[in-house]
Amino acid sequence: MRTDVRSEKAEGIIHPATWSYVEDTIAAHPGETVVVETALPDERYRRMCDEIWYVYTDEDTRIRRLMASRGYSEEKCRSILAEQITDEEFISFADYIVDNSGTLEEAAARVAELIDSKNSETAEGCSAGQADVNAAASAEDRA
Repeated sequence: MRTDVRSEKAEGIIHPATWSYVEDTIAAHPGETVVVETALPDERYRRMCDEIWYVYTDEDTRIRRLMASRGYSEEKCRSILAEQITDEEFISFADYIVDNSGTLEEAAARVAELIDSKNSETAEGCSAGQADVNAAASAEDRA
């Protein structure tokens, strides 16, 4: 990951404001499912989330998708990936891993399976009608 002084200063301003916004959003929706996407999870993120799902895509697929969707060069894509935490670090935070190296439909089916599983777990502990879970999946760089 990049460690130059300007980046650290910018991240020191942006990240606290972002996490404050996320915490406020979660607090404003008690009992609801709130989906938060991040490229840089940390221990604070872990504490505020009940679960973390890592949407995994192999590096070659990430690069190919970034080049196709954003017109980036391979060099630009590799520089973006170099600034992110490693897959191993993401996995260490994850409760579930969704492989998105295939088609969007395959990844969407896996997310739907996980949501259905969560809805079933919630419904077992609630009366009918209380197991309403709203969920969304981010399709950005890691999706």
